[in-house]
Amino acid sequence: MEHQHQSSDDAKAPPISKRRGLRYGFIAFLAVAVFLIAVVIGFRDNIFRWIINPRTPFQTYVPPPEPDYSQASSWAIYPSEPPPGAWEKGWGVDVFFIHPTTYFASTQWNAPIDDAKATKRLERDILPNHARPFARAGAIYAPRYRQATLLTELNFGEDSRQSLSLAYSDILNAFDTYMNDRNRGRAIIIVGIQQGGLYAQRLLAERFNTPRMQERLVAAYLIDSAVPMDLFNTQLEGLAACEKADDFGCVVSWGVVLDGDDSEADRFRNRSKSWNEDGTLLSTTGRRLVCINPLLWSTNSDFAPKRLHRGGASASGLDSDSDPAILPGAVATQCVDGVLITDRPRESQLRRSIRLGARFKTPDFNLFYADIEDNAELRAKAAISWLLEHGARPAPPMGDSISIQDAPINEVQDALVNPSSALRGRDEDAGNNED
Repeated sequence: MEHQHQSSDDAKAPPISKRRGLRYGFIAFLAVAVFLIAVVIGFRDNIFRWIINPRTPFQTYVPPPEPDYSQASSWAIYPSEPPPGAWEKGWGVDVFFIHPTTYFASTQWNAPIDDAKATKRLERDILPNHARPFARAGAIYAPRYRQATLLTELNFGEDSRQSLSLAYSDILNAFDTYMNDRNRGRAIIIVGIQQGGLYAQRLLAERFNTPRMQERLVAAYLIDSAVPMDLFNTQLEGLAACEKADDFGCVVSWGVVLDGDDSEADRFRNRSKSWNEDGTLLSTTGRRLVCINPLLWSTNSDFAPKRLHRGGASASGLDSDSDPAILPGAVATQCVDGVLITDRPRESQLRRSIRLGARFKTPDFNLFYADIEDNAELRAKAAISWLLEHGARPAPPMGDSISIQDAPINEVQDALVNPSSALRGRDEDAGNNED
């Protein structure tokens, strides 16, 4: 009789039914995992909103202390000495830079200006990438302010409105202090990015609403911040969208969306905010938006190929004396229904992070660093040239006041007080002489 001998591996193998069970269990596990990942991806924006939502109603919230803008410590960028006034050296240009959101926590509606993490992001990522391109155009003033938490940009609730209004009050205070202490009659570039662009829009309406101030506006760059065209008939009357690269006294605005990201394009077009005249917030739904293509510097919808791209840069961590490496020809662009559509950059340094909430944050690179740098300088030169010929140059400030001492009060003689009495006395003296 022949005996069948099983190998040792066969002897150790689990029964077929058990192996099938393990296989089916693994497949079920993968299915559940894929389902959960799909749920997270599908609801990632809602999950992110829940994470960054402050738990305290604004009505019972105690904001951080108000900044003192007479102190240099309340400014992220503040020149050590004021540049020459317009009466000293012709016209010059200053840049008033309103930084984007760098505070993403849920513990405050408005961040203290010395919050460690927000300050680190501001100084390491935002200023080198987004303020530095304007340095060739003029001296930069960048206030620290009690910025609203990121959630306020993602809904229209009353808590969010009050938080944004508080932040704007700091910007207005900072600008007024700058005008009183440092402007010295110089022309101005206003820059606002993301939440900073929303404040820049209101600042234009409330401080650049006279011919004299509009004459001194080189340009306002409101980047990744929606600007409805109808504002130029209301709050921004007297201003307009820039049409050419060397236009001045006008507004530049765009919002970048990666080609194919339809949900983000819809959010920017229809769920962005603008201020109403009474300080309330309005949705941009159904409103035509300004879109200036930074490769063409016009509002048309022409396609701009990569060869026109002067270059992006990743300048994070660089000090103010170091220039970043410029990466030209990285993207093509086109304005489509108020949104600036770009293709995916081939350079990894110019790609957004895929982390949760990254789409709502200003990136740690500038896709149009060199384009902005050249354009801001061009507009500044064009504005100065016009002002030198046509502008009403301000008079120098009055010198030190002269102290005037109080004059002593002398007693007034009776003759001055009562002249008729003096005349009677003179007549009596004359009669005595006749005797």
